[in-house]
Amino acid sequence: MNIEYKKVDNNNIDSLKKLLIDNFNIEINSVINSNNQYSLIALMNDEVVGHLLFTRIFNPIRSEYYGKIDYVCVDEKYRNNHIATNLLKEIEKTEKSIAYLELTSNKSRIAANKLYLNSGYNIIDTNLFRKIINN
Repeated sequence: MNIEYKKVDNNNIDSLKKLLIDNFNIEINSVINSNNQYSLIALMNDEVVGHLLFTRIFNPIRSEYYGKIDYVCVDEKYRNNHIATNLLKEIEKTEKSIAYLELTSNKSRIAANKLYLNSGYNIIDTNLFRKIINN
């Protein structure tokens, strides 16, 4: 299985849109690709089969950058082929200026949680609070 891992570009946006709608029921309008935020994709035969959104964030209290990972998903047909694992490894390999990586995952996402634990992530006991400001 020949899979390329790279930042998304306009050539891959339609395929990425489909993957995110199928997995998270969210629609994106444009490519996210800047120094501090980008979509990393797994590409096979010009089809996006995996994705994660990386955001570099500065913590002014600790004077360091960390990485936040969101929307990790793999097309159902290609799961169990280490694609998500390789996406996470690619971030670790390319983002040398960050002190640590964070992500959140719903308890019901059993396979995803197993992936994160097997990839060296630790569960931090915390509560996530959110207040909706604009609807």
